[in-house]
Amino acid sequence: MNKLFGTSGIRGIYGSEISGELVQGMAKSFAHYLGEGKKVCVGRDTRRSGPDLEQKLVEGLTENGLNVVKLGVISTPGVYFLTRELGFDAGVMITASHNPPEYNGLKFCDSQGMSVDQQRIEEGYFNPPEFAATAKGGVEELDGANEFFSRLAKICPPPLKKLKLVVDCACGPDSTHLPDFLRSQGHEVLERNCVADVEKCDRPLEPKPDTLQKTIEFLRQNRADAGLCFDGDNDRIVFLDRNGFLGLQEANAAIASIVIGKSKSREVVGSVETGRFVEEAVKRAGGSLHRTIVGDAFIARTVKERGAALGLEECGHYMIPRIGYFSSTIYPATLLLAKRDVNEIRRDFSSIPKTFFAKERINCPNEKKAAVMNAAAEKMKAMRGGEITDIDGVRVDWEDSWLLVRPSGTEPYMKVSGEALAQERLDELIGLGKGLVKEAMKK
Repeated sequence: MNKLFGTSGIRGIYGSEISGELVQGMAKSFAHYLGEGKKVCVGRDTRRSGPDLEQKLVEGLTENGLNVVKLGVISTPGVYFLTRELGFDAGVMITASHNPPEYNGLKFCDSQGMSVDQQRIEEGYFNPPEFAATAKGGVEELDGANEFFSRLAKICPPPLKKLKLVVDCACGPDSTHLPDFLRSQGHEVLERNCVADVEKCDRPLEPKPDTLQKTIEFLRQNRADAGLCFDGDNDRIVFLDRNGFLGLQEANAAIASIVIGKSKSREVVGSVETGRFVEEAVKRAGGSLHRTIVGDAFIARTVKERGAALGLEECGHYMIPRIGYFSSTIYPATLLLAKRDVNEIRRDFSSIPKTFFAKERINCPNEKKAAVMNAAAEKMKAMRGGEITDIDGVRVDWEDSWLLVRPSGTEPYMKVSGEALAQERLDELIGLGKGLVKEAMKK
């Protein structure tokens, strides 16, 4: 059986890997998984293939007995949040997240906005259930984005002070509502990439230091105080201050310390990619860090199981139970702006020993990833003096550093990441990890 689902739904190039036939097959499997007569909401991001896939998905769901409410263009957090808040039995988001515009895909959630049992949906796709609905389901429409932001307005805290903010929505779903939402909180908002069409975005959809250079320059030219930057379906957020890109670990540390201070729980759930800088910041805030498998769905489930205060990933995912057990962006952003001056975060955590962090990826066909990982893992587990963690790829921890090699769960890459107290040591480890992967790919 070919594996369709990654760590966060299904993604592929529209028209070849993601077709109308695949979507309708998934719809039938999902309908059988839920049971006839259930009510499902469906949202989509701003990819131009979205309307076609929405039509195919809704046809497949209703033909198999499910009632559908179309939410229109809305973020992934919006779909998951409304699924829970409005009492739907499940939700489906049509998106490929931070993948390029020619991609699209599907994410499924249960009634609580949490990821469903993807393996069962996939099994139902490859082995279609023999059932026929007794009646076709109905279709309704709801302005999902408006409903989502109306409810957020009652939850999100007011800011510590009014700011001049740059907002870069990657031309994703929140482009039409987020700027005005932030203005309603008193901020002056300068928009970049806030047209709801990802093909008009002037940068790659994954928000990283190298992809945000134009936005950073825009912030500086306009003497703005801070920036909020998102990915293609607006479930990742990263921050800018007057100095440029605010480090992912600093942002994680700041939000974690705020949430720990507001929660009965003192535990934070991260992944095997979560670094020691964040771990030390959590400890200083009176908390502890628990690591699990990479992926917001896995982290969110672990947060719920352990009753943790929050979950986080360096890429900009924040899972805060107040909103739900899924990645949210706007709520953690308003928490940060309510409790901290963004331009003081670097200073606030300057007493934590500086570490150097890097993550690189190497092209690797999906069908070769397992063999490459096995070969690299064998070599890594033989490394001396390190502590081995192999719950997701292989991570080796030494006193001054760590190295992680793992297959991407969403794209045809192997990922090599590491952290060290010295740049030279980090360069050595990243080079070592890339060498292991490239050597394994030759076999």
